[in-house]
Amino acid sequence: MADDMNVLFIRGNGNVCMDTDTANDNVWDDSALIEAYDKAINLAKEEVIKRMGMDVGNSQPKENLQNLKQPKHASKLHKKWIIGAPYRAIYSEDGEIYEAIISKIYENNGTC
Repeated sequence: MADDMNVLFIRGNGNVCMDTDTANDNVWDDSALIEAYDKAINLAKEEVIKRMGMDVGNSQPKENLQNLKQPKHASKLHKKWIIGAPYRAIYSEDGEIYEAIISKIYENNGTC
């Protein structure tokens, strides 16, 4: 009886059955949950892109971003940075695009 006191939950009527069909019924199917999660994440990413004023189709794969090298003589676009403004940049270590908010501007070397 002491073992019965430790049981928290028993599915069904409590009879133990080693039938493989019954065992398969207890397996979780997370595919619908995973699809809903992916859809929610994609919607959130699209909303962030819209807020930053970029096109949804503008995000490029990592290998394409690494292959795009600006020539040294190419003119840079001079953008006026504002503290507190959203910003996206490519991290040099992994080539991924990350979102951030500008917290400090270094005028002397043109970075933030």
